[in-house]
Amino acid sequence: MSNLSQKRFWFTVLTTYLAAIAVSTEAFILTHLDHDCTGESCPTCARIEVAQRLMERLGRIAVAAFLAFCVADCVKLLVKSSAALLLPPITPVSLKIKINS
Repeated sequence: MSNLSQKRFWFTVLTTYLAAIAVSTEAFILTHLDHDCTGESCPTCARIEVAQRLMERLGRIAVAAFLAFCVADCVKLLVKSSAALLLPPITPVSLKIKINS
């Protein structure tokens, strides 16, 4: 397996895992919203609060990953364009190629 396909495989596995966590967390929250609350020390309310914080953190992680990807892509583009600006253009004269025989 090549390096790129291995990276793509692990990216797919990680993305699927995070999506499954998000779906199961939201399902838990939705199914337990109308529970019989026992008061201040209700364990179900505590679990719902923890699940809501998990979803907030997953959202922040997704935004941070997206921004990091965009910044890395922009830096890569800037490096390529600045290298093209710094290097002289390749012409037959710069390569010292004699065109006529």
